[in-house]
Amino acid sequence: MFSNVGGSVRLGKRRVVFQDEIDWAIKFLRKDDRIVWYLSILQKITFKVLESKNRYQSKKWKAKFRRKLGDFEQYRIIQDYELFSHDVWEHFFSIQEVYSHPSMKDYPFYDLVQGKSIARPAKQILEDFKSLESKLQDGVQNGRFCSDGERLLEFSDGWVWYFVKGGFSRQEAMAMRHCGNGAGKEGDILLSLREPIFRDWGTLYKPHLTFILNKGLIGEAKGFANQKPGPEFDKYIEALLKRDCINGFLGGGYLPKNNFQFYDLTEESRLRVLSEKPEFLFDSIGESGSFLQKTNSEKVWKHFKRANCPEQAMCAVGEDGAKEAEWIALQEPVNLEEKCRWRSLAWCTYRDGTLGSLFHSDGLLNSDLTSLLLLNPMVKSLAEPLFTLNSTWDKFIAPHRLEKFATDKPGIFRNTPLHIVNEKLGSGLGYLSVANDQLGLSMKPLEDGVELISFSSLQSFARRTGIGSLINQVQNFGVRKYQPGGDIFGLGWLSMCWRNCTKNPLFLKLKWEAVAYLLSNLSFSGRVTPKELITEIVMRFGPPQLFPERMHI
Repeated sequence: MFSNVGGSVRLGKRRVVFQDEIDWAIKFLRKDDRIVWYLSILQKITFKVLESKNRYQSKKWKAKFRRKLGDFEQYRIIQDYELFSHDVWEHFFSIQEVYSHPSMKDYPFYDLVQGKSIARPAKQILEDFKSLESKLQDGVQNGRFCSDGERLLEFSDGWVWYFVKGGFSRQEAMAMRHCGNGAGKEGDILLSLREPIFRDWGTLYKPHLTFILNKGLIGEAKGFANQKPGPEFDKYIEALLKRDCINGFLGGGYLPKNNFQFYDLTEESRLRVLSEKPEFLFDSIGESGSFLQKTNSEKVWKHFKRANCPEQAMCAVGEDGAKEAEWIALQEPVNLEEKCRWRSLAWCTYRDGTLGSLFHSDGLLNSDLTSLLLLNPMVKSLAEPLFTLNSTWDKFIAPHRLEKFATDKPGIFRNTPLHIVNEKLGSGLGYLSVANDQLGLSMKPLEDGVELISFSSLQSFARRTGIGSLINQVQNFGVRKYQPGGDIFGLGWLSMCWRNCTKNPLFLKLKWEAVAYLLSNLSFSGRVTPKELITEIVMRFGPPQLFPERMHI
């Protein structure tokens, strides 16, 4: 299925190793049709990525792409891959194992339509499993109590933290309406906070929190039905964190935003924990980065190289443990009696001058802080498009600074479609700078327009048009002191001009208001050579009329 395409491929932020994906599919999908369904998704998006690469441009490869991609639209291929993530499916796999119900175990990933198996969309599959999960959990009677595990920490009001070796508890899954860590890792320990419920005939224990511990670090940390734990549990969590077996937080897992985090505790609780355990790991990025950019407050932008960015940081922010990225983080000091610790307020990946998506703590980041980072010489561009629904940077770039960023740092808009840049900035210097950056052009502002492209001679212009008859005409007039110019395309807004210059005396001039119109009509994507630009103009607007009819020989 993945022959002749190498052992791996980069898909977005992830380096996907095919053998690892096959092993994962066998472990968590099990049934042949589900394994084939998942690997087919992976194959399609891999082929979609390879389709544009030069080494896969032969007729044989193009025919293979058409055959394998079939009738699937690009949006469907991307959506299936992005929605059906490991964490999401492992959650439903665990639910399936907990309840062992035919509605999940026998659920088909294909529909039979006129004798042909048609793959169901990932969105439909996951929505159906979510509905099945709710029905199965609602159908559980008298399942809000647990009796397994051993006591770890008891409180004066009778509440108890239990621990379950092996990291999985079917009772916990039933009682807490989650998977019970059924897809956990080797070395996992399940921690369960339980409330005593007194009956005449004895005491039952009702769980309220489920934390997963591995190598001293807390990963998933959820409340009932995978909800984020509320402040009513703070005193029990603080006491747990002070135990010798707890070294810090890791995060990750299913619905990572719903995990309890260290900074969900009150400041007083945090300081009490850190005073007893000054090396407690509470920050997802770490504290070993170098100073990059100071701010007007105590906050500092820091640069974390690959060697000093912990693996838990990458898991916490969705990098799947990939070690290729470096990091930029905004941190503020946490001053203790004996040492200073650092807390991350915002962070993003950093690859060769390009910043990835921005993660931040609510209310702790503003446009002044992000501006300082974006104007730093180390920052060249943003990986994501701005002014879109999914942009993470938009609200932290003040509108009054857009023109300056576009002029001074056009790379910030490198992945933003030009028509959107034009809507935000208009056809000014900022838009011109961004267009030059995206297309690799050297358009220059003039007093009464824009220099689109220049030429060393009329012959140079003619050769770049690729029109044989025009090249011949120019050669015939080459010895004459004739300077054709003006509205050679008959458009009214694009003209040829001459100037006193020995290097490039000939140039095409655009009216300011026509810059965005021309570029939108040419519909270029990526870097453009001068020859490609002129050829496209000729294709769209017709051949230029360089010489009056009376001058023809």
